[in-house]
Amino acid sequence: HDKGFEVVAISLDDDAETLAEFVKENAVPWPQIIFPNEADRGWSSPLVKKFSVKMLPTMYLVGADGKLLTDELRGEGVLEKAVVEALEAASP
Repeated sequence: HDKGFEVVAISLDDDAETLAEFVKENAVPWPQIIFPNEADRGWSSPLVKKFSVKMLPTMYLVGADGKLLTDELRGEGVLEKAVVEALEAASP
């Protein structure tokens, strides 16, 4: 957080209570976005459609300016390396 990095999850769960229980039991520290309207949950999520999500997990690295840095985050160590590079590039 102190370097400006935040993790946000877009939940594809169908049940908000089940998600809340999972987050609590597993001490998930980042916010979970789940739509209040049940018709907009799961694979019907507007964000699934907007970002063409085809499989889980799908990860995006977005800069502080809201621009996509990368969506190619598959493989061992790839996410960590991309985050470190993004933070280094953003440092003054």
